[in-house]
Amino acid sequence: MRLGPWEPWMKMKGKPGFLVLNYTGTKTDEFEELQPQLKTLIEQRMPLFREAPVTALTAIDRYKLEPI
Repeated sequence: MRLGPWEPWMKMKGKPGFLVLNYTGTKTDEFEELQPQLKTLIEQRMPLFREAPVTALTAIDRYKLEPI
């Protein structure tokens, strides 16, 4: 579990509150090990994620990649 600030796309800057984030996942060694549906989504919507990132993206970096 992680507590975090509002995401920029939420347009809640300056308002009280925070996000409670809870993640679940597994790790694979190869992109090909992913489920076919997930591979298709990655290829169509965010091909950059086909390879593991070298560093973590910030919320602002993610927003710049795919703004709402």
